[in-house]
Amino acid sequence: MPILKMTTIQPCTYAWLLLLFLSTTSYLLGQGETGTLFITSILCITLIKGQLIIRYFMGVRGVKPLWHIIMGIYLAIIGAIIGIAYLSQ
Repeated sequence: MPILKMTTIQPCTYAWLLLLFLSTTSYLLGQGETGTLFITSILCITLIKGQLIIRYFMGVRGVKPLWHIIMGIYLAIIGAIIGIAYLSQ
């Protein structure tokens, strides 16, 4: 009879579960009203998801802080461009 090993859950598994939750939340918000509050909420959730993907799935978690700053600025710029494009309509 094989012995069962106790394994710990990796941080990327928690990040993946959080990504599933955030994706479902943004999908449900997108099905409702299309006001500025809903679009802003969806955009914020998307930026949080982007940060999770960068941190846990692109291997940026263990590098110098400069790379975290660069990727954070990149996400902020992309989010700002999308927000400006939406608000200019």
